[in-house]
Amino acid sequence: MKKLIALFSIFILASCQPEEVTDIHYLECVNTKNISGQKTYFKIDLNKKSIEPLSGGGFQVIYDDNFYDNGLVYGASNLQLGIKLIFHKFNGNGRWIDEKDGALADTNFKCKSIKPFTS
Repeated sequence: MKKLIALFSIFILASCQPEEVTDIHYLECVNTKNISGQKTYFKIDLNKKSIEPLSGGGFQVIYDDNFYDNGLVYGASNLQLGIKLIFHKFNGNGRWIDEKDGALADTNFKCKSIKPFTS
């Protein structure tokens, strides 16, 4: 009986632990204003609350300031650069916004969700 109570107690403790979000989304995007069709890849990490471009640019920029998920879009800023990156969940559109003056950057993305290759 003691073993059963101990096992039941462990089950209750384990079920009361807060669940950690393990969602990571990968997007394959094409700049709609660039006729070359070059693809850019993004990683939206709900654990780290960040958006990270995975290709292009030559240097790694992480957008992890003011991260939000309001049900319709994922968004995050890089305060050092003064730029916000936003991705709409339902239509696959993304864009950069200059937070200093609210102007849209000359980059609009059409994105689709992809799954990363795992071995």
